[in-house]
Amino acid sequence: MSMPSNLAPKISVVTAVYNESKILPELYRRLKNVFESMGISYEILFVDDRSRDDSWNCIETLSVADKNVRGVRLARNFGQHNALSAGLDISQGDYVVLMDADLQDEPEQIPKLLQKCEKEGKDIVYVVRELRRDSQLKTFGGKIFFLIFNSCSEFKLRSDVGIYRMLSRKVVDELIHLREQSRMITGLTEWMGFQADFISAPRPARVSGKTNYTLIKMIRLAMDGLLSFSNLPLRLAMVLGLVTSAASFLLAIIFIIRKIFFDWGIVGWSSLMVVFLFMGGAQLTVIGILGEYIGRIFIEVKRRPLYIIDRRTL
Repeated sequence: MSMPSNLAPKISVVTAVYNESKILPELYRRLKNVFESMGISYEILFVDDRSRDDSWNCIETLSVADKNVRGVRLARNFGQHNALSAGLDISQGDYVVLMDADLQDEPEQIPKLLQKCEKEGKDIVYVVRELRRDSQLKTFGGKIFFLIFNSCSEFKLRSDVGIYRMLSRKVVDELIHLREQSRMITGLTEWMGFQADFISAPRPARVSGKTNYTLIKMIRLAMDGLLSFSNLPLRLAMVLGLVTSAASFLLAIIFIIRKIFFDWGIVGWSSLMVVFLFMGGAQLTVIGILGEYIGRIFIEVKRRPLYIIDRRTL
């Protein structure tokens, strides 16, 4: 079913693709079946985040065969959340579904998402994962991510909610105005504060391949989210400075009392070196935290684009 060119689709599906050539045909088939059974207009936006496999050729083939499929290829790998931003920018649907391309986000949940948005008037509907079948590495990495983020951020993210969600056009229009470089779409949608709800769905194992999110990438995403949504590290740095200063002042008083009243001097340099090393470590920690924030300011003020499109099938 092809939609008239002068009408916006009812639903846009946006997914970032990275080395998913073996999965894309099956993802497309299941999405098409869902939308045809619903009898609504749709578009499927594949954003190729500069895959190293045959993903782009697969996207081009699908777009030629079906005018409801659109694809863009980025000039380099900008990361999943920037790739999703590219899809959001060009989406036209009244509602936009964000999902992973690995089929762990089941397309068959889309009718439930639309029902929540239309009949209950929700602007955002998240998919809560009932059962995760991820690798131990990804599960462990996810625990670290949410532990760091929820301990320090100004709002909480659920550990059982991923990218999969439906956004109303109102939310999308606001979201695309947020152009910060250190992007975390999951955090930004939560930060905006629109009316949200949840549906529950199982999360099956990957159909093919392995996850592209390594432990290091997940920790880096956690740090980006933390520094983007909280200034708590700066406050902790200030507290650390105050504590070390107070400890040093107290230690100096103790040494003076010992010298005056008990004539005890410092035997050797061990205690002195411990103090020096502690103070030096505290100072470097504070400088490092400041450096992280200043580095992000440096990146933001340059106002470079979030992504650069190399090719498109529009």
